[in-house]
Amino acid sequence: EQAYRIWMRKKGCFRRFDRPSTLAVVKVTSPPRHWLSPSLFLPGLSHHPPWLLSPRIGTGSVRLLHLADIHLGIENYGRLDPSTGLHTRLQDFLRCLGSLFDYAIDEKLDLVLLAGDVYRTPTPNPTWQREFAGQLRRLRQAGIPIAIVVGNHDTPAAMGRATSVDVFTALDLPLTHVYRRPELATIETPSGPLQIAALPWPTRHWLKTVDDYRDLSPEQIHKEIRRICGAQIQQMASQLDETLPAVLMAHVAAAEATYSGAERTALIG
Repeated sequence: EQAYRIWMRKKGCFRRFDRPSTLAVVKVTSPPRHWLSPSLFLPGLSHHPPWLLSPRIGTGSVRLLHLADIHLGIENYGRLDPSTGLHTRLQDFLRCLGSLFDYAIDEKLDLVLLAGDVYRTPTPNPTWQREFAGQLRRLRQAGIPIAIVVGNHDTPAAMGRATSVDVFTALDLPLTHVYRRPELATIETPSGPLQIAALPWPTRHWLKTVDDYRDLSPEQIHKEIRRICGAQIQQMASQLDETLPAVLMAHVAAAEATYSGAERTALIG
């Protein structure tokens, strides 16, 4: 996080951090199988984040920019800018996001991974959508694909409703890949194919529609979701083509972790 602060300060971008943010530029070669393991997230096991691993298997490599939890639309602090009609906090966030995409474009990276929570709410207003879509257009014009998994802030409370990023799937935008369900996919990048094991935020809503889970307590629901997520990760790992590089991209939280602010207790589910 400190390196992120320094880099952003040099770019003229400032942001108040309520909790550690996720940013990494990683170089990936064909990974060992344990990259796709529930031990990355489940309690009592290894918690080394995947971007800290840089195995040197194979000859090719893929250069990625990984970010998450943009939360466009947060307007704490700041004021309305009369010259633009936009809140200064929104301008801060957009300037920082633009700087990250500048880096991806200038360095000719192969892929951007956005691991959820694009907006503050699952019903972003048209201004937020316009500004984010403008940033996506820059990536497309540079020929850089982006993969997005749905986060908890992107997900509506009611089943059947669209997430805040489903519109990009409906528009069938080139080089833009949105994952709202667990899926193992292969994305073509300038450096060759990359496997993406996508795990969006697991919600409790769909479990409540199944008779076997309807009467479970909240603690039992959380435990069941953790079990299901582990099984999904293992299933995707078993389907990997070991000749190709692969990345697990998920929007999940470590079970029993405690945070400050609005999300004081973070549990998978």
